[in-house]
Amino acid sequence: MTPIEVYQSVERYGGVFSTTVCDIKAKCAQFSACAQKSSSCVLDFDGAAQTYRKEKKLQKTPPSVDAIAVDKDQSLLILIEKKTWSHFFSKPQKGASADLTSEAIAKVATYDLQGKYSSTREICEYISKVSDLFISLPHVFVFLTELSDLDSDPTGGFATMLGDLAISSSIIDYEIQSKVAGAMKNHLKTVSCKRNRYLSCNQLDAFIDDPGKFD
Repeated sequence: MTPIEVYQSVERYGGVFSTTVCDIKAKCAQFSACAQKSSSCVLDFDGAAQTYRKEKKLQKTPPSVDAIAVDKDQSLLILIEKKTWSHFFSKPQKGASADLTSEAIAKVATYDLQGKYSSTREICEYISKVSDLFISLPHVFVFLTELSDLDSDPTGGFATMLGDLAISSSIIDYEIQSKVAGAMKNHLKTVSCKRNRYLSCNQLDAFIDDPGKFD
């Protein structure tokens, strides 16, 4: 099967609907005022995972990516795992230390990206009725957040977002952004997918338009 055929099979599956990545799961703090919201169509994959659980009579919904998409040429299946950091920084977990950088990096390590990747593959193979589908299927695992690590934009909009949450300006600096983004990029290496990408949310449309520019 081709990437677009897999995408269409999932699209026809129960509980799945088209949306944008900005509208799935938790929204970032800048959502209402953001002028760079993604306009690309994605499929909310949580619905597929829930329907799969019911059909397989599983006790729990298997972990999976949040959305899938195809690139502009319809030749690449894009598996998207979205994480929103604003809620973590605005509402530190109980017992969290004052060192938000260390707490954030520790939180990154709890994300079971490999489990999400493996379960997503399993669900897609079940839906498409093709075993070992991903061996030859062009696909990429994308770890997407509002936390940019672009050197050309030291704040990446993230410092402003934290400021809006009334977090001390002494905490808001590029060091936090750089270290947490670096931790996410390193954790992405735990995923067995041959092609992985860490993207800030305002890069997704450009990636879908031309993934090759991010190689």
